Parts: sequence; C-alpha cells; structure tokens
Amino acid sequence: MNKPLLKSARPWLDCLHEERGLKSILDRAKTHENLTEQLKIVLKKLGFHEMGALVQVEWHSINPNELFLLVPSPTIGARLQQMTPSLLTELNLQKWSVSNIKIKVRPHLWSSRSGIHRTEPPPFTGAAHEAWQKLYERLSPNSSIREAVGQLLKGRQTKR
Repeated sequence: MNKPLLKSARPWLDCLHEERGLKSILDRAKTHENLTEQLKIVLKKLGFHEMGALVQVEWHSINPNELFLLVPSPTIGARLQQMTPSLLTELNLQKWSVSNIKIKVRPHLWSSRSGIHRTEPPPFTGAAHEAWQKLYERLSPNSSIREAVGQLLKGRQTKR
C-alpha cells in the first residue's frame, strides 16, 4: 500500500464521510483558487507580474500554513526563493496565514501543457551549416567527435 498517497487522501476521505462533505471540498478548492490569485497579485505588486504565469500553487491539506509553489526551472525557483520573505509578509498582510513557502521545480509540468512537441530539430541557417561543415573537415578521420558532427550534419536540414 502506498502510505504517502493514503496519507494525502485521508483528509479527502474524512470530508466525504462528513454530512457536508462535498461542500467542504468545494470550500477548500475555492480557498486554494483565491490564494493562487492573491499570490499573482502580490507578485505583480513586487514587480514580478510575468512570474505569476510561471508559478503554480500546490495545495497540501496536511499543513495548511505551508505554501508549495511549483516552477518550471531552477532559475525561476532560485529567484522566487530570494523573494519568499517579501511574499510571506505581503500574503500575511492580506490576511493569509502562511508561515512557510517551499519551492519545487517541475519542468515537465509546463512542457506537457504547452502543446509544443517538436518532432524534428530546427533547421540550420546557412552560416551554421557552413561552420559545422568546416569543423567536420578539420577533425581527424577516426575521431568520435567527427562521427558525431557528421551525424548532426546528416540529421539537420538547412534553412533556405
């Protein structure tokens, strides 16, 4: 049995066993949505409005005072980590009781949502193709690097 999954599912099961179970779940979802919107407002207030679209709030019912933010790259995560004291202050001023913010990097979450799946590598420009060709010619014939550059040249089209 998957204990972490069971542990995270327990509060949901408890909600469903209550008389007002679905209402409780809907209230939690509405609170989560409001917190997400408030976070975007705070990021905009701090001058990072473009970051609001890149940050996703993850909801953990185990510790409601802890905020988990999902970001697509470590760079954005590091920048957001530097901003956590300001975020905590601003969210608490807006009457949200948040005591800690944790940042998680989830790059695949955004790439699957974007719908951009490239089947072929982008074509080379004429200058790029010429530069790779010159490198290929300068490498020794039995070099593994020359083989790799040769495969690269065969696999790429040239922009016209």
